[in-house]
Amino acid sequence: MPVTGLEKFASLQDKIRLALEVCKTLRQDKERFEAELADARDLLAEANMENERLRSQTERLMVERDSMRANIEAMLHEIAKLEMEAESLSR
Repeated sequence: MPVTGLEKFASLQDKIRLALEVCKTLRQDKERFEAELADARDLLAEANMENERLRSQTERLMVERDSMRANIEAMLHEIAKLEMEAESLSR
């Protein structure tokens, strides 16, 4: 039995409907992926800011450590001088 023009038209309509559904699904997926990407970028920006804050804090703490080390070394040096003076006085 030959395919009529009406059947061809109905088949074409079905294909168009299917194509529209695929486009709709793809558009929704694209919007969802774009939202996820925006969220991931926000998280990355926050992580970068936290990383920079921690880097600055680490640098500040290292400077403090070095300063304290220098002060302690100076105090130890002074204590050693005092011990030597005490030794020389006790002789």
